[in-house]
Amino acid sequence: MQVRLLTEASADLDSIAEYIGQNNPRRARSFIHELRQKIFGLSTMAASFRVVPRYAASELRRRVHDPYQIFYIADVELGVVHVVRVLHSARDTDPLLVRYE
Repeated sequence: MQVRLLTEASADLDSIAEYIGQNNPRRARSFIHELRQKIFGLSTMAASFRVVPRYAASELRRRVHDPYQIFYIADVELGVVHVVRVLHSARDTDPLLVRYE
């Protein structure tokens, strides 16, 4: 499957890199690299992660790369994984994902 980052997910990665980079630019680069590996690894294992019960209607799934959560929707018919957000686990994600209920 092809993996596509939605605009919000791409902006999330930029924000994560900026936040970590304030104190440790090298770690920011390596952490974003790790996150991107997890994200693009979904191309071969998108169905391996559970659907988030609250968002079952849209089949929104979650993969964790501690302390971040990668939220995505796998469209099997189109062969595309849409990464919708990459959010810190401490955040209240419900207001940010409400459109997927």
